[in-house]
Amino acid sequence: MKTKAYIPGLKNSQKAFVVVNGVGWRTTVGQLSEMVFTTQSVAVQKVLERLAKEKITGMSTTMRVYDYKMEPVSVEVQVSLY
Repeated sequence: MKTKAYIPGLKNSQKAFVVVNGVGWRTTVGQLSEMVFTTQSVAVQKVLERLAKEKITGMSTTMRVYDYKMEPVSVEVQVSLY
């Protein structure tokens, strides 16, 4: 059975280098679905969706997302696909 793509347009096995608020790691798109920090996870997912939509391989931005208290939080995100 085929595994559903975490981000439409990207394979789950696609390798990525991710930096969130100054902390970087190498991972795959599929493993990013298991991130435990909600605000960072939402920001990374939005960047990945934009990468897939615009068919580009890297992007860096500061996103404002809402935490569990519904307060805005700034998250610095950099994603590079390789």
